[in-house]
Amino acid sequence: MAVFTVIIITLMWLLEIVFLPDIYNNAKLDEIKNTEKALSEHISTPVLLEGKAETLSRQKDICIIGYRFIQNGKAEPLFSCDVLNSCVIHSVSEKHLLSFHKTAKENGGRVLNYYRLDSKNGEFRQITSLNNGDELEYIVYSVVYKDVYGNDILVIYNSVISSVNATVKTLHGLLIIISIVMVLLSVIFTLIL
Repeated sequence: MAVFTVIIITLMWLLEIVFLPDIYNNAKLDEIKNTEKALSEHISTPVLLEGKAETLSRQKDICIIGYRFIQNGKAEPLFSCDVLNSCVIHSVSEKHLLSFHKTAKENGGRVLNYYRLDSKNGEFRQITSLNNGDELEYIVYSVVYKDVYGNDILVIYNSVISSVNATVKTLHGLLIIISIVMVLLSVIFTLIL
């Protein structure tokens, strides 16, 4: 019984404390990629694209913005779905928008970026990886498609990665309580049996 308790406590600790940030980040990334896949089915039908983007944005709590790049290199807005309180893609300059387009094209039509909101100056800054600290971090996924006229369609998806530290601290406290109870029950059952 004591071995069983140790195994359960170890599994709970690994899943709730060690792997939770990675599990959460991967789930958010999968959610963005599934949203992209669902929206990509409507790229060739602009009439349906905006409505589908709006629906997916609200359902998944993801900001989505779309632009068509016409022959002279100008970007014309197709749709804009802003559902987050602080959204990277709805606060970037046209220069930054062009860099999303360029970087995605250079990387086979898709690029994934991470951002953090700098609490000192209120600006978003790009980071190389998520660290799940106490600050909010953001995933920005840019995808370039071609429309029927050969123009580039840039769709950018943005989701917030909330601070996992507070959750981990809460779970850590619960894990300590559960561990104590499990050890006590294990000792009691061992003495009884």
